[in-house]
Amino acid sequence: MGCLSMQMTSGITGTKLIDLFSGEISAVEAYCQAIENVKNPKIVAILQETHNGHAMRANSLAKTLRALGNEPYNLAGEAAGAAWSAFSEFLQSNLGKLADKQTVAILEEGEDQGMAQYRNMLADSDPLLRQVARDLFPQQESTHNIMRDLKLSLV
Repeated sequence: MGCLSMQMTSGITGTKLIDLFSGEISAVEAYCQAIENVKNPKIVAILQETHNGHAMRANSLAKTLRALGNEPYNLAGEAAGAAWSAFSEFLQSNLGKLADKQTVAILEEGEDQGMAQYRNMLADSDPLLRQVARDLFPQQESTHNIMRDLKLSLV
């Protein structure tokens, strides 16, 4: 990241990075809740894999934010509109009430939102945001595809 590495993240770039980090943290939480709710051990194993992917992306974003002079865990709560927050809250309020198929469908919808967020960053004018998106998009795409395939297999 060169000369950007010591600058504080602020403005639109900072907000986008913090929103992305917050979304990944919310996804981790949503998957934890889903893992507790799902009964099929094969589905649980797949959810654990996708949970780990989100955790790795959150860790990568945390490193980027720290390199820019921010403490990401202090900022994540301030991020508005994290797509995954609504999914996490819904899963939490419905634990034990949802069938495995419904839980997977909700998570796959969250993955759709994540894909959109990464695609928007790939097209951003800010070179730092584009680089972060280029680095993490393949992992997000893989997670999305896993959940899409799982959802289709349960139809």
